[in-house]
Amino acid sequence: MSGRYRISCPLIFSVVQLVLVGLVDHLTGERLDFFLFYFIPIGYLAWHVGRRAAIIMAAASGTMWWLVNMLWVQTGDSWAVDAWNEVVLLASFLVVACLISGIRAEVEHHKKTAKDLSEALSTIRRLTGIVPMCVYCRRIRDKKDEWLPLESYIARHTEAQVSHGMCPQCYRQHHGDPDGT
Repeated sequence: MSGRYRISCPLIFSVVQLVLVGLVDHLTGERLDFFLFYFIPIGYLAWHVGRRAAIIMAAASGTMWWLVNMLWVQTGDSWAVDAWNEVVLLASFLVVACLISGIRAEVEHHKKTAKDLSEALSTIRRLTGIVPMCVYCRRIRDKKDEWLPLESYIARHTEAQVSHGMCPQCYRQHHGDPDGT
């Protein structure tokens, strides 16, 4: 499926939804208010396509709502009141478009983070259980009853590598204090 089809199909579906809501709103007349149904195509596009498409649909929904109200509702209010109501309605459409697309982006981010964490956890190898170690030479017995040096055992059973150094206590025991005493 091409990228253009994936975007155009939800867009066409949302435009059809908006036209149907506008038509039903017009046919039911001024007594029934279909204000909330105008959010459906906005939310659908915000979730399936993205913020830009949802904002465009919010503007189209505001325009459709305004056209239906101009045909039926004769409030007798001044043009300023009608304009104010339209601005408030448009603002609510835009807020919903931005919120739903933001929620969708957060969901996608959390899915990606969970996938990354799952992949990271699958690469971690842990030593568990009882590991038999010789008290004298510190070799470890593996499942094949082989006695391996500690470094070899760790290298075979983990992705870690062992480097050598000397702790301060062993240094003092074998070489004395570093200040010469």
